[in-house]
Amino acid sequence: MIRLDTILDDTTNTKNLDVISLDRVQMQKSRIRHQSKKGYDMGIDLPVGMTLYNGIILQGDGHIVTIQQMPELVCVIQMPRNVAPSTLVLLGHILGNLHRPIDIQNNQILLPIQDVSEEATFRRILNRLDIDDIAVEMRVFVPHNNANVSGHA
Repeated sequence: MIRLDTILDDTTNTKNLDVISLDRVQMQKSRIRHQSKKGYDMGIDLPVGMTLYNGIILQGDGHIVTIQQMPELVCVIQMPRNVAPSTLVLLGHILGNLHRPIDIQNNQILLPIQDVSEEATFRRILNRLDIDDIAVEMRVFVPHNNANVSGHA
């Protein structure tokens, strides 16, 4: 097993590097064993508290690899223009009750989902708020930095 324990800066040329593809849950770990695209058995061993992210470049035992986050199913909610503040508050309440991570990109809200059938549920719930531009797509999902808070004590 090749031990990867050094993080390189993002200026490293990634063109011919070996790749390790991980899902979002695996990316949250600082220690994981996985096979690279070139077939090597790799062990990632980062300092405690350090986690992986899409595009991070790791080195160890003479090998350099880049970590690639795999796309996953997400519900994409396109926000209409000129949304009333009361609608935004209700939307925040509804989405908060789902206890799922979210991301915000331009005028879109992204939520990871388990199955495409969840689109119908989102359509039914959000239709009450006159939000009907909803789609399911495969995307690399990274939770928004400021959305990882909890008021539960």
